[in-house]
Amino acid sequence: MLTCDADDIKQDFFIRRPSLIIEVLSELTTRYDHEFKLRQYKALLNTIC
Repeated sequence: MLTCDADDIKQDFFIRRPSLIIEVLSELTTRYDHEFKLRQYKALLNTIC
């Protein structure tokens, strides 16, 4: 994840306002990534935008 928020830059392990999320997908976890994690990322975007 990438953030430009000053409060997030001070944190080591937790980002509240990501600017960019990149994930390398695995064939073994494709269904989980496309169903559960994608919904989570979309929900996160809805709270930010």
